[in-house]
Amino acid sequence: MDEKLQKILLETFKIQLQEIHQSLINALLSLEKTTEKNELKATLKELFRYSHNIKGAAASASIPAIATIAHGLEDLFQEWREKDHTPLREEIDACLQVSDNLLVALNLFDKGEAIDVDYFLAPLKGKKATESIESTKFDEFIKLPLNRIERVNAKANEFIIYRLKLMNWFKTLELCVKEMNNSVEFKSLLSLPAIKTLNNMSAESGQFLGDFSRSIQSLQEEVKTMRMIPASMLLTPLSRTVRDISTKLNKSVEFEVYGGNIELDKAILDAVKDSLQHLIRNAIDHGIEEDQERKKANKPIPAKLRMEVSQSSGKIILKIIDDGKGINLSQVRQHAIKMGLYSENELLHASDEKILDCLFVSGFSLHKGVTEISGRGVGLDAVKNDLQKLKADIEVKTVEHEGTCFTLTLPLTLATTRGVFFKLREQIFMLPSLSLKALYDLKVKNLKWVNNQLTYVVNHQPIPVVSLNYLLNREEETLESNQDYCGLYIDYPGVDLILWVNSIVNEHECVIKPLPLPFSQLPQYIGTTLTGDSTLVLALEPQKIIELALLKNLTREKLYQTQGSKEPQRKKVLIVDDSFTTRSLCANSLEAAGFSTMTAIDGKKAWDLLQKNSFDCVITDLVMPNVDGFELTRLIKNDKKLAQMPVIIISLLNSKEDKERGLEAGADAFFAKNEFDTHSLIETMSLLL
Repeated sequence: MDEKLQKILLETFKIQLQEIHQSLINALLSLEKTTEKNELKATLKELFRYSHNIKGAAASASIPAIATIAHGLEDLFQEWREKDHTPLREEIDACLQVSDNLLVALNLFDKGEAIDVDYFLAPLKGKKATESIESTKFDEFIKLPLNRIERVNAKANEFIIYRLKLMNWFKTLELCVKEMNNSVEFKSLLSLPAIKTLNNMSAESGQFLGDFSRSIQSLQEEVKTMRMIPASMLLTPLSRTVRDISTKLNKSVEFEVYGGNIELDKAILDAVKDSLQHLIRNAIDHGIEEDQERKKANKPIPAKLRMEVSQSSGKIILKIIDDGKGINLSQVRQHAIKMGLYSENELLHASDEKILDCLFVSGFSLHKGVTEISGRGVGLDAVKNDLQKLKADIEVKTVEHEGTCFTLTLPLTLATTRGVFFKLREQIFMLPSLSLKALYDLKVKNLKWVNNQLTYVVNHQPIPVVSLNYLLNREEETLESNQDYCGLYIDYPGVDLILWVNSIVNEHECVIKPLPLPFSQLPQYIGTTLTGDSTLVLALEPQKIIELALLKNLTREKLYQTQGSKEPQRKKVLIVDDSFTTRSLCANSLEAAGFSTMTAIDGKKAWDLLQKNSFDCVITDLVMPNVDGFELTRLIKNDKKLAQMPVIIISLLNSKEDKERGLEAGADAFFAKNEFDTHSLIETMSLLL
């Protein structure tokens, strides 16, 4: 390998290992304080991911000894996860020592000395080291930490709020001066020089505000530039990954890159780095055929694997494309049925997109066995989860025998967002400007009914118009013919939809802060932001709003209630869980999707409600006082009146045995509480009801 390339890889790995090592230590230490099962599962999952990432990075940097040590930790954490094992203090001590040994091993590698893998893994086997290991020291790195840039960026963003406040004050001042100039009575009270001074102050304030706004904009652009780096920074580690894995698997692969000069946020680049490594490994291991197989199929050797980076509408589009054998949709379909994700009838006429979505389910893998390359089910579900944290998206397309393409749609920066602020009734909300094609003044007389759907004509095409207030608040809507409304034309692939709202407030740059748990799990909200007068408002997630509309299959009767009409009948769901947080979160999410809900704290209370009320579906936990979820499910399925009603289990108990017990009791679907998302739940309910 080129000496310069090897040096870059090693320096990059040093920084990465030190960062992940600290996270590993923190997670191990937190295990000693963890008492709740849910926390234990989450921490073990994080530990598994950290060791898995170190293993992959070490392999890319050509340090197999460190990869093997990390693999030993990974195996142990996986065993703890499978057994729901709460580690003893001695076991945590052993893991802490092996984690520190990773740094020691890197120091030895840096000096060109041998690394005794068995010695460094000895603590995991209950053996004590017989020699003292010298403390590890690394060369100083001269770099500007990202967190410092983030602090500067946060301060720059605060000026946006100050600018908006100044704008509001200036408008008030301007209005007062205008009224003063038009008031004869007021002029009589002031001397001519005083009036002239006030006018000059107003003009100078306007000029100052313009200069201040330009300075803030310039500062923000400079800070953004500090955060931006070319996508080619990914190329060195990815190129090495392709070379090493293809060599190990005896496959000839040529890696090509297009658009490496396009710049994106360093924070985004760091966040997607592991995801891209996963996709590259999967492409070579699962997608690309061995040379002999390609030769028989008359396919060119070497195989082509390419990464394409482009920019469109303020988004970064990143594609990983291979010309391998593609994904066998029939195998995916059968495995999804085997895992219990869908029934055979549900997938009989399903679209390719729906079948391929199964690849992103946790634990879904068509590859048998565990290897250092892949096969643990870490890949695609982890990729999707990481991207969702960035408010990014991933989709896959495949043609059997021809190849597969994964497309990642990423935000250009995580710094600031330009947003449109609008009113629903008296409450203000925000949608990112990039999610909108256009804004319209909607007059009721210009809205037309086409195929039982309210529409607004744009370029001679009727576009469906939907009440955003109904989607969010589930309230009865009345269109007043003497009032005007505003339309937000959503920019979403394959969907034309205008959301009608009461009025537009303004549009400006803003900073979106994430919602705290458990509200962060409400899919229709990105987070919170501030208006110019510092009013806290909710920022909406455009994609989830679209999904809500599509899930409801909205028609005239469901969307728009004219005077005297009745509210549409909604499906009624009983939610049974002894956790207040879980009950509230689940109820809010379902009601946002158009369902009606009632809750119960245990199986006994739920059974009483079932005797007195009519429900369309039951969602239940398993571990509850009095009557647990297993018994409640059996009671429902053994009752002649209730037997046909779907029962969905959502529980922290997610072992194979627990799932089998739940399904044997009669449950129609099973979700692990620490992994499920509300969108999957709503989609499952739509299929069952």
